[in-house]
Amino acid sequence: MANILVVDDELGIRDLLREILHDEGHTVEVAENAAQARAARVRERPDLVLLDIAMPGESGLDLAKRLQQLPNPPLVVFCTAFDQHAVAAFEAQAVDYLLKPVRRERLRESIERVIRLKRTSATDDGRDFVAASFGGIIRRIALADIHYLHADDKYTIVHHRGGEHVLDQSLKD
Repeated sequence: MANILVVDDELGIRDLLREILHDEGHTVEVAENAAQARAARVRERPDLVLLDIAMPGESGLDLAKRLQQLPNPPLVVFCTAFDQHAVAAFEAQAVDYLLKPVRRERLRESIERVIRLKRTSATDDGRDFVAASFGGIIRRIALADIHYLHADDKYTIVHHRGGEHVLDQSLKD
């Protein structure tokens, strides 16, 4: 089960999502705005943030971008009434994008996706990073920061939050 933070300025939505998630066995905290969410993030360290986009003050998109700058950031699923922000949400590293009113089954699918991502975020040997060499310096790149890997002959190019680096290993390795 997951530790989830629900961030939405509408009390009814917060209560509904908390009830559904609690019924599914998850630990749930709620926040009504970005400031409360940042405080809860420090206190609770959620695995997942269910995040509305349109809120008074800082938007959900802005909060998601801030969360991604933290070490070991939580995964983010947007839960909003606005479909026109989907591209921006995925650019902010969202795992999923749910439209309100949220269907219980669709929410369950999204949470299962997050749990699978969390389980596979470590390599088989337990490491949560890859080592990339550039200019004689070895740099650790967290798996959570990797966007994708690109095979280039016997090398692998790692595209990640900080740019891209070449691994001296094939993609198969």
